[in-house]
Amino acid sequence: MADIHILNSETIDKIAAGEVVERPGSVVKELVENAIDAGATAVTVEAKDGGIEFIRVTDNGCGMGGDQLRTAFLRHATSKIENADDLMRVSSLGFRGEALSSIAAVSKVEVITKTPGSITGSRILLEGAKEISFGEVGAPDGTTFVMRNLFYNTPVRRKFLKQPATEGGYIADLMEHLALSRPDISIKLVLGSQMKFHTSGNGDLREVIYRIYGRDVANALVPISTDREGIRVEGYLGKPVQVRSNRNFEIYFINGRFIRSNVIARSIEEGYKEYLMQHKFPLCVLHIAMDPGRVDVNVHPTKMDVRFSDTIAFSGFLTEAVRQTLRQQEMIPEASLSSDRELRERRIAERKEQEKKSVPEPFEQKRSSTYRVMEEAKYAASHLERHDFTHNPVWNRVKGNGVPKQDNLMSQETSVPRKREEEFFFEETSEILEEASEKPGVVFQEPDKTSEEPGVVSQEPDKTSEETGVVFQEPETISQEPEKTSEEQRTVSPEPEKTSEEPKAASETMQADLYDSIQPVQTQPDAKAGCCQDTEGKQLNLFEEKILTMDNRSRYRIIGQVFETYWLIEFEDRLLMIDQHAAHEKVNYERLIKQYREKNVLSQGLMPPVIVTLSGQEEAVLKEHLDTFAALGFEVEAFGGSEYALRSVPVDLYGCNEREMFLEVLDSLLDGTNFGNLRVIEEKIASMSCKAAVKGNHKLSVAEAEALIDELLTLENPYNCPHGRPTIVTMTKTEMERKFKRIVS
Repeated sequence: MADIHILNSETIDKIAAGEVVERPGSVVKELVENAIDAGATAVTVEAKDGGIEFIRVTDNGCGMGGDQLRTAFLRHATSKIENADDLMRVSSLGFRGEALSSIAAVSKVEVITKTPGSITGSRILLEGAKEISFGEVGAPDGTTFVMRNLFYNTPVRRKFLKQPATEGGYIADLMEHLALSRPDISIKLVLGSQMKFHTSGNGDLREVIYRIYGRDVANALVPISTDREGIRVEGYLGKPVQVRSNRNFEIYFINGRFIRSNVIARSIEEGYKEYLMQHKFPLCVLHIAMDPGRVDVNVHPTKMDVRFSDTIAFSGFLTEAVRQTLRQQEMIPEASLSSDRELRERRIAERKEQEKKSVPEPFEQKRSSTYRVMEEAKYAASHLERHDFTHNPVWNRVKGNGVPKQDNLMSQETSVPRKREEEFFFEETSEILEEASEKPGVVFQEPDKTSEEPGVVSQEPDKTSEETGVVFQEPETISQEPEKTSEEQRTVSPEPEKTSEEPKAASETMQADLYDSIQPVQTQPDAKAGCCQDTEGKQLNLFEEKILTMDNRSRYRIIGQVFETYWLIEFEDRLLMIDQHAAHEKVNYERLIKQYREKNVLSQGLMPPVIVTLSGQEEAVLKEHLDTFAALGFEVEAFGGSEYALRSVPVDLYGCNEREMFLEVLDSLLDGTNFGNLRVIEEKIASMSCKAAVKGNHKLSVAEAEALIDELLTLENPYNCPHGRPTIVTMTKTEMERKFKRIVS
């Protein structure tokens, strides 16, 4: 047997690093969380080769003093907690004191940091946790952390990393979650030479969702905001039309920390149960705030798992919050007769028409005027001599009075996405002009109108820039375009004519998406300057005007039944289509659930009774749950030996296969984990309601249809059957008129 000995510090560090640093994404997670804990309002993450060769995280947080920089790389060194008692009320994202030492142990690290009150910053270089150099440097406030050559000294770990593109995907996924967790922080992600996304940091969660997931998702969200007993839930729930085949889009945060929890996932899905088909999962982004003492985050080094002090109470609250929020919305899907291309063209036309009638929101006005100033400045630069700038109003608007000096020209290499003029975001152009007002020389970048790929801006000034002191450049993919002649510079060339309809349609679609996501607000003529209406509030008011209400019942006109399954109803400018099976199933389910919860289920006696033979295990379960069966409307008596007589069943289920329904409920209770579980009973009631409902291809009379509709309107959620299928869909008069070419747009 080998002798027992103590491992050296280098081996200990590498073993410890294996728990914290699993892949490049782990490094990014720890560093960005440190930046957030440091109070940063802007964080930039850059990675090359999937983060294996290079990662740089820059923030404008509080920074570290030179005396603390060395200490930060020692094992279990942290500023977040001081003793074990602090673990029960930790609110910071990091607290274990393992991240920096673990990262330094398996990579080459450079850190530059400066506190707001100090004159100079500090810089440290480490390789394999060993200090190479340390000294003072000039630096802005905040911290820049550079990691190179991950796992360079542990080749076995490096060999098991995936391809750079895959590792980059993990980083992008992580950064999306971090951006969603803190919409009040501007977060920028650059992978290779491509900027993946850049959030504004204005605190608008819906805007972040739009930036990451796009227009369709952002337009299909329901806001949720509720609190009870010290637990607050805020965020957005996706409408049932935005379903997924896995749980990856169930995103939730506890006190700002992204986690994965089976308890939370099951609670959310339980709240959605009435709206989703089986094996489908919702999309949601939820922020859960609660007392840190009621949740334990010190379960795993990755801090991705948590435990709750009262799991049952928390789960019940979250389920009810989701359910009640969804029930307040009109969930009728809209049927469309149009193709995707027709919808795209119509959206573009509607956007253009809206532009003529609407007043843009303040930030849109700022974006438009900003771009206009840039274009005027470019035109002036190509026409005016150097001495004219001191008196030129356009130049004064961009930079102020003062002639830029040739030796003060500044330029920096940057990666920019190719965008059309209309797609310039107001934040990016604002940053350009703000920098222009502070720097003696400035680089203006004109969006490329012929390429869609991101490129790198070449920094070689042309002749015009040498004369004026201002550099106007166009982004390009490989090399600088040939210099234009002075005559060409004086001519503003129009946008190249499109040779194909498809690129034009694609480009206009992107424009429509952008404008649809930031809807201009129509204002009254006498509206006060600077005030705009709340578009989200208008949308909520729209949901409150529900179609399926008893007040509207008198205005329904039943047209008839088609395919002996669907009922057509005219209501104002809409055509409603009701699935008779789904509607009847929903009515049966809600009636049975209400009776079961009120312990008032009506029973129908069977003559003769149904005799069933049970195994020993089934007998034990039946005896233990006789009260449950009685509450469901089943009357069961011993008939001798292992046989039992089923003497009555729920009245709404009379006529179905009574023996089969009884055995299904009994089988569901055989699993020991489900004893007394109301969810199991509700699932069985849903199954029984489905079997008892009128089927498709069954002709109903108008009187029967009217009675079914009347009862459907009394339900809190008449929009979906218990299994998530829609009971009703709607089609507008406008949609039909477009199909018949009465409306051409």
